[in-house]
Amino acid sequence: MGKVVVPITVLPQIGARRGAVLQALVDTGATLSMVPETMLRRLGIRPTDRVAVRLANGRVVKRSVGEARFRIDGKVVPSLVIFGKPGDATVIGLVVLESLGLVVDTRKGKLVKGEILLLPAANL
Repeated sequence: MGKVVVPITVLPQIGARRGAVLQALVDTGATLSMVPETMLRRLGIRPTDRVAVRLANGRVVKRSVGEARFRIDGKVVPSLVIFGKPGDATVIGLVVLESLGLVVDTRKGKLVKGEILLLPAANL
């Protein structure tokens, strides 16, 4: 399977009508999404914490995170977002994908509607 890249809109807060439209790499190996720090700051999104992030090469680095809203295919969901450094890809991670009920169709190389899974408490 090749790369899957989708258009997204990053919004700063509930009720915001304007955001930044970007092309984002779908990364099913990433927990959180990542957007360039300069774009997030331009939207008024500020860091709320710093977290340890394991990179694909195994190295662990500290990165700032904040709160953003993501629009994909007309649906909007809030999520933590990593403040990307110069050279980092804009990435959509599993938290956003699963919150929107989206999965990667590996045959077509695009996002499609999937199932939202839940284990009822009675089964615990």
